[in-house]
Amino acid sequence: MAEVLARVRDSVNQRVALARQQRRNFDSEQFGSHLAANVVPVLEAGVGNDLSHPEMDGLALALVEASLRLQEAGLLAGRADSDLLGRVWCQLLPAAAHLIAHEPEPAVPALLNAAMTLARQSRSIAEQWLEIMFPLCSQAENPDNLLDAGKVAAWRAGMACWRESALDTWAALPGPLRNAVLDLPPDTDVPDQAVLAELKNDPWRAPGQAQQKGLHLVHTVGGFRGFGGQFITPPKITVLNETLFAFDAEACFAIHADCFGAVLIRHGKEPPQGAKTKLGQFSLDAEGKVGSNGQIQDFPKLAGWTTAAASSHTLAVGHESSHKIRLIAMAETRP
Repeated sequence: MAEVLARVRDSVNQRVALARQQRRNFDSEQFGSHLAANVVPVLEAGVGNDLSHPEMDGLALALVEASLRLQEAGLLAGRADSDLLGRVWCQLLPAAAHLIAHEPEPAVPALLNAAMTLARQSRSIAEQWLEIMFPLCSQAENPDNLLDAGKVAAWRAGMACWRESALDTWAALPGPLRNAVLDLPPDTDVPDQAVLAELKNDPWRAPGQAQQKGLHLVHTVGGFRGFGGQFITPPKITVLNETLFAFDAEACFAIHADCFGAVLIRHGKEPPQGAKTKLGQFSLDAEGKVGSNGQIQDFPKLAGWTTAAASSHTLAVGHESSHKIRLIAMAETRP
């Protein structure tokens, strides 16, 4: 470790000196504490994997550069395993050191940015993503494999808006990693194009699962903005071209939901022109009885609903006294 730090010391000092010149608020003490607490453990993990001198030097410089960018954005902190970025530094990057050292400049910022992007959408999604990623570090063959698996892991963690692209990425992964990222049996076959097309067409079909389905309340999304939700007033719901939208007087969100989760993605201030409140293949009465594809199911929580719309696969229902939206779908039958 001492040899690595000695080899890169001049480059690091030059980069830090430049940062001091460019930023009046550069905190040298904070930065030094971060290097000792978060960067050194990643380098130690690299040393433990017998990486070459050029690989270790490149990894060290990439970690320092990423740290400088985080400090500039006000996102640098000391060691804190309970903090999301702290977990990336203290757990994910050391576990992946043997991989990211081969291409550290794209890999290190990519993993940090992924965690921050997911956290902005949902803290719970980001936390689940990390839990999925840890064991994948021993399954991936190279940094590209790991980053591709990270995209699929984000989908599995709840980013339903990425389903279609994640399915393509998932199908192209090496067999062991492909099955591990979705927690499938090791002998699960690679999906052919027909299976992929079916999975893309039906958001409630999960890879490797049976196809017996029933009507279920699959997700609840939304909430009052004052408590961390999206809406100032109870939202209304519309649909256009298979995309559901929820909106109030100030903002509109697209509803993305599938077998792994549901998210609201900001669309603008208003729903798109042409969006309607149609129910399609679903039926819904005042008492909360839902029908679809010959099945009927009572959902007492939907009683008295005042706004609803449906895509081909998902029914979204709201009430004038609630900021939340309930999603009903013909999903995998649960035990």
